[in-house]
Amino acid sequence: MDDVAVFYARALLKKENPKKIRDDVKEFRKDFQGLHYCYKEGFRGYDYSKLI
Repeated sequence: MDDVAVFYARALLKKENPKKIRDDVKEFRKDFQGLHYCYKEGFRGYDYSKLI
């Protein structure tokens, strides 16, 4: 989240060029293309919604 906050600060506070920020965000997120759940093994994720 710290990295995401830096992107926001660059855009909103420093008024940096959005195209440069966009390129940096693309580079940042290349390692975050998969979806991972943090449930215990064997726990079905959709069962969680029944709990709340």
